[in-house]
Amino acid sequence: MNISVQQFLNEKDFNIKNYDISEAHNTLENNMPADKNMTGWVRMHISDTELNKIKMLSEKIRKQSDILIVIGAGGSYCGARAVIELLKSQNYNDLTENSPKIYFLGHNLSGIYMENILKICDKGEVSVNVISKSGTTLEPSTAFRILRNYMEKRYGQDGAKDRIVCTTDAEKGILRSLCNKVGYETLVVPANIGGRYSVLTPVGLLPIAVSGIDIDELLRGAYDGEKEYAVPENNSCYEYAALRKYLADKGKNVEMIATFEPCAETFLQWHRQLYAESLGKNGIGILPTVAVYTRDLHSIGQFIQDGSPILFETVFKFQNVDSTCEIPFDEENSDDLNYAANQKLSDINNSSIDGVIKAHNEGNVPVIQVTIPKLDAYNVGNLIYFLERSCAINGILDKINPFDQPGVEAYKKNIQKILRNKA
Repeated sequence: MNISVQQFLNEKDFNIKNYDISEAHNTLENNMPADKNMTGWVRMHISDTELNKIKMLSEKIRKQSDILIVIGAGGSYCGARAVIELLKSQNYNDLTENSPKIYFLGHNLSGIYMENILKICDKGEVSVNVISKSGTTLEPSTAFRILRNYMEKRYGQDGAKDRIVCTTDAEKGILRSLCNKVGYETLVVPANIGGRYSVLTPVGLLPIAVSGIDIDELLRGAYDGEKEYAVPENNSCYEYAALRKYLADKGKNVEMIATFEPCAETFLQWHRQLYAESLGKNGIGILPTVAVYTRDLHSIGQFIQDGSPILFETVFKFQNVDSTCEIPFDEENSDDLNYAANQKLSDINNSSIDGVIKAHNEGNVPVIQVTIPKLDAYNVGNLIYFLERSCAINGILDKINPFDQPGVEAYKKNIQKILRNKA
């Protein structure tokens, strides 16, 4: 397996054979009920025509714009941002030279946030990619109306039309109707793939391509993952799903998803959304939360080590990180740090991973380590598929539908009702 899973458990009674992995595998592959069958990502292959269109549009945006505004909520923006920051940098906008700066909008209703984005837009040439399957979600809808107005005032209707790309349903919905009326360039949100599983579709691939990431390599890693993790036996992806169920059954209802690479923070937030929205329903589920070590060990480390025994950790370890930064030798050694001199920071970071896992395990915190062999586009694509498939299997083991999100709709209905009553 490309990605390995290692257990550091306090109790030694976990046995994957206690879980009907073969049945869950068969359900995912063959027996999802028609009304719940949002499994287009399981055998997801983008056509050459669609892929070439994504590349063409990304090159157009790269040539004509200094800034790309990506409008979307939840999975419509989270996956793209996660991949860009993981593979480029969490400081991507400060470091990029040959690609547009990318800002994300439509995931909140803050007027201050919006005003700041508009001020940023004034500093360069702008393109917009709005992503919404229906066009009715309040946050991206309001953001797009404001940005559409801004773009038309700045560039005129024809100029704005040339700078807006809509990623939406192929046939129906408010946004599709608007695209047909105005003539915006469009990409299609697959009908059988939900938002949080859509990062490797046009939903995520256009912004990722604009950043300069090799989307062919990203997809190649996912396609290889499809082959690797679609076999029930000796499957690290299924092992992660079974371990999560095992620990939930032991009363560990909080998962601390941790990384030692700050660039991975938004990727873990994508993981958090994928698992929380897929598996938190029917009165069950693990609450996933995100930490970046060693930073957060100075704020919540005490609780993890010695607090309420409610959590387990999943630590993501990226090997072969491309960094040569070293600790220099100091003749005077006035800071008493020569014991670490001439060592790479990445090697010291890996040592800290081992030390933290050992300490937390000794504090009776179960730990799962997920090891990724290299931090590059191929392995990130592989990891995305690993996590999506593991999430789906986890849901099937819990006897829930991992592809709906009925609880998310409640707040949307309440907000719309309040606003309509004010109108």
